[in-house]
Amino acid sequence: MLKKALLFAFTVIVFSSCNIDTNSEVAEEIEVFNNISNQLNDAKNIDSIKVYLHQYDKLRKTELLDYLIHNVLAQDLYLNENIDTVFNTKLLEIISSNNTPVIKKHSQAIVFYSEALNSQKHSGIIEQNKEKVNFNRNIIKQTNSKILFSEESLSERYRIMLFNLNQCSENEYILDEVIKNSNSVLSNINNEELSERDLKEKRGLYRYFTAHCYYLKGRLALDKNDENKAEMYFEKANFFSPDRIDREVQSYFYEVHFLNGLEDYSSCYADVLLLQNDTLKTIEILSKKAADDFSKVVELKSLYEKNNQTISFNKYWANKLMDLLPVAPEFKLRSIDGEFVELNSFKGKWILLDFWGTWCSPCKEELPKVQNISTKIFNEFSKSAVVYTIACRDEVATVKKFMKEKKYKFNVLMSDENVEKDYKITGYPTKILITPTGHYFILYFNSNWEEVVEAYVFNDSLYKL
Repeated sequence: MLKKALLFAFTVIVFSSCNIDTNSEVAEEIEVFNNISNQLNDAKNIDSIKVYLHQYDKLRKTELLDYLIHNVLAQDLYLNENIDTVFNTKLLEIISSNNTPVIKKHSQAIVFYSEALNSQKHSGIIEQNKEKVNFNRNIIKQTNSKILFSEESLSERYRIMLFNLNQCSENEYILDEVIKNSNSVLSNINNEELSERDLKEKRGLYRYFTAHCYYLKGRLALDKNDENKAEMYFEKANFFSPDRIDREVQSYFYEVHFLNGLEDYSSCYADVLLLQNDTLKTIEILSKKAADDFSKVVELKSLYEKNNQTISFNKYWANKLMDLLPVAPEFKLRSIDGEFVELNSFKGKWILLDFWGTWCSPCKEELPKVQNISTKIFNEFSKSAVVYTIACRDEVATVKKFMKEKKYKFNVLMSDENVEKDYKITGYPTKILITPTGHYFILYFNSNWEEVVEAYVFNDSLYKL
C-alpha cells in the first residue's frame, strides 16, 4: 500500500509542475518512463524492463530519470513489502550494466548500498553478536568510501540509509560527511543556472538531508546523556527543517519515507527545550512553525495555555501572525466578465485565492471543493470573506466554456502573469489565504487546505483576526 501511495504522489509531483511541454522527445520519455513504472509495479517482467531501460538510456535525457531511479525503482528495491530477491538481483545487474551508461551513472549509489544490504542480510551471524556489529561497521565503511558524492546518484540519501543499518557513534562520520556535502550544495546553489522551481526543489532536498542528519546526531547525543550536544543538534535540525519555501515544492517527500524521517524536526528541539524548562523559547519556535504548518497550531495552543500566559492564545496568535506572515502583494486583474478587481477592495476580509488552469488536471480535480467553499462563503460569510480563483496561462473564451460546461459559479480572474511572480507561484494548483490584516498563508498542494479555511475563516472568533 505504501508503495502505491508513493507512486501516486510521484505522478502528482512531476506532472503538476507548471512546466508544460508537449514535444515528441518529452512524450517519448514519458511513455518509456510509464512502461518501466508499470513493469516494476505490476508485471515484473525482467526482459521487458531491460528493453525499456535500454530505450531510456538511448534517449540521453534526465528530466524524469532521477525520479525513475531514486523513487520508482528504489521503492521496489527497499519499500516493497513482498521483496523478490531474485528479481531485484537481476534488476540491479541491468542498472549497473555498461550497456546503460546514463542509468549506471545515476544508480551508482543504489548499487553499492544494495550490496552492503545484501551482505548484512546474508552474513549468517546472530544479530546480538559483537562480531556482527563489527562486521557491519567494516561493510559500512567500505561501502561509504565507494559512494562518491554525486547529485545524480543522490548519494546523500543512500549514505544516510547506510548509517541506518547500524546507528552508532562509530558510524557518525557518515552523517558529518552528508552535512558537509549538503552544505556545499546549498552554499553554491545560487551560482547555478536553474529555474526558480528547480532551485527550490534542490534547496528543499539538501536542507532536509542536513536536518535529518542533525536529528540523528541529536539522538546519538541523547543516548550518551549529553543534553547540551543534543540541544545544539536539534536546534540545527529545526533550522534546516522544511520552511515556507521548501513546503511549496516538497522535494523531500520521498526522503521522509526512505530515511524513516520526520516531516519536521521542530518538535524534537521543543522537547529538549522543555526538559530545560525554557518554555518561552519553545513557544517562539513552535509559533514560527505553526505559521507555515497548521497542524502545529494545536500543539502550540496547548503549550501556551498550560503555561498561563498573560494574554489569551487567540489574541497572542492574531498578533503573532502579523509578525510571521508575509504581506500580500497588491494586484488588479480583469475577471472573465471584463470587470477589474483589486485586492485592496477587500481590506478587513479573508480572501481565498486559487491559482489554476483549465489545462491542469490536479487543479480541475480540486475545483468541486473550491466551488463548495465558495458557495458556503457566499451564503454564510460574505461579510467577512471572499473567494477568487485566478486562471493562469489560459484564454478567456476557454475558461468561460469550461465554467459553463462544469456549471461552476465561483469568481474567476485572468492572470496578468505578474500576479504569479509576485506570489512566487511555481506549481498548480496553489492556494493562498489572505488574512484581514493583509498577510497571507500558502495552502500547500496535497494538504488539507479546507481544514485551514474552516479554522480561520468559518471559526473566525477562534483567532479574532
